[in-house]
Amino acid sequence: MELTRLKVNSQYRPCVDEVPYFSWVIISDKKNVMQTSYHITVTSLGEVVWDSGVIESDKSTFVEYNGKPLKSLSDYSWTVKVTVNNGEKAAASSSFETGFMKKEWTAEWVKSPFPMKKVKPGTGGQNPAEYFRKEFDARDGIKRARVYATCHGAYQLSVNGIRPDDREFAPEFTVYSKYLCYQTYDVTPFLREGRNVIGMLVGDGWYDSANFKPRSRKFKAEHSVLFQIKIDYEDGTSEIVLSDDAVKVSESPVRSSDLFAGELYDARMEQENWNCCGFDDSSWKAGIPCGKSYANLVAQYGEPVRPVKEVPAVGMTVSPKDETIIDFGQNLAGVLRVKAKLPAGTKMVLDHFETLDQYGNYFNNIFMSEKTGHKQSDIYISKSASDCCRSRRRGDLCRSA
Repeated sequence: MELTRLKVNSQYRPCVDEVPYFSWVIISDKKNVMQTSYHITVTSLGEVVWDSGVIESDKSTFVEYNGKPLKSLSDYSWTVKVTVNNGEKAAASSSFETGFMKKEWTAEWVKSPFPMKKVKPGTGGQNPAEYFRKEFDARDGIKRARVYATCHGAYQLSVNGIRPDDREFAPEFTVYSKYLCYQTYDVTPFLREGRNVIGMLVGDGWYDSANFKPRSRKFKAEHSVLFQIKIDYEDGTSEIVLSDDAVKVSESPVRSSDLFAGELYDARMEQENWNCCGFDDSSWKAGIPCGKSYANLVAQYGEPVRPVKEVPAVGMTVSPKDETIIDFGQNLAGVLRVKAKLPAGTKMVLDHFETLDQYGNYFNNIFMSEKTGHKQSDIYISKSASDCCRSRRRGDLCRSA
């Protein structure tokens, strides 16, 4: 007999900012095995903060924590011991960490100084994505470092030019005015003694998408970021790095992006190493601090969106209309990776669709109305004769022009 699928708040090793609950699953090669009791202990830094004692119960889901108040921004380990009706015993351990249990944020929201335009349908009708960056110092002897971050829009986060995980679409889709998730990143391996940089690439996402605006929406369209970094050192001291008036902002090569209409990417506007130390950001504009509003912030609940599989193209043909058509053999949502040798300034258009017409030509069967902006196209403008572009769309076929 063994215990598996140890979860906290129905997640594996999450960050939580509310009283957690626990669950586990019993696996046995014997029949009619039933739990008769459980015993949970929760510890932090060697201190037991909850010992449930032996509880005579078959309950193995939604077992609520009932110990000492949990401290914010801390690590916890937990162990469950189970006894079953044939007398066998098993134990297993896992962990979780806490976010802002009492909303102890001190960072400021920082918005882009660039004006937002009214979005238009179709690829290229949205606002450019923007780079946000801040430099900060760290001492030697880093023991633990976490970034807690979110934005108005959708973002990718990096530290010293490295993405700490592969999640996409953060902070994902919620009723933002009431419920905005923040994400937690372990950046301990990426910080170094001396100067460091946090970077965020922020686009419209759902927050600023015309396709997802409810009629009751009360907030203004904007790109803005909120982040707080906590660095713990081996000597027992800590430092906090905040989003504030030291954040600088620049436009990015992503000239427009929309979850339905597609992305326009101009590689000629790339700024190499923009999220690394030593980059000259003197031409960038200062971000605009815009308050300390935390009432709607909650730790992300649920697993993030991640890439799960790499799917190769299964065929490439040229249609009667001289269209290059790439077939992936299945319907999917993902990122298209393309390598191409193109003269600088060449525009490559990638149209995503699901089926051919009766003559074997491109046929946009996904969304037929151009007015809605739902035609799924990506436009890539090359900067040199050897480029690699990535586009994110759905469909099983792609037309290149």
